[in-house]
Amino acid sequence: MQWQNKEDYEMSGIRYFLDTNAIIALLKGNAELERLLARASWIGTLSIVIIEFLSFQGLTKEDLQTFRMFVERIHIKGLSTDLADLRVIANIRRDHSFKLPDAIIVAQSLQNEADLISNDKQLKEFTYFSF
Repeated sequence: MQWQNKEDYEMSGIRYFLDTNAIIALLKGNAELERLLARASWIGTLSIVIIEFLSFQGLTKEDLQTFRMFVERIHIKGLSTDLADLRVIANIRRDHSFKLPDAIIVAQSLQNEADLISNDKQLKEFTYFSF
């Protein structure tokens, strides 16, 4: 996929938030996912997702180089310290019995008004697109 600068794709109004497995699929060349994201005006993920990806065993230098180019072109969100935002995460975790990282990802996609892209079956209720 030919990645644009994050400032270059703000016209469509389409916003996507990527889970770790979506990033992996994208970097492995999932054409359907590439076509979907090519229409986006905003693509984001969470710093926790970046950490999760970077912790995988067996990443090659090429994997890391591609990943670096990718993250330069998306928005990376950190965990909010706002109590209202933290309550949203806690409520999602409690109401859906999610692991904490999954609850954070879902909450961040909602708070950023972005459609969640994930292949995690547990997140199906909140996922806009699965692959």
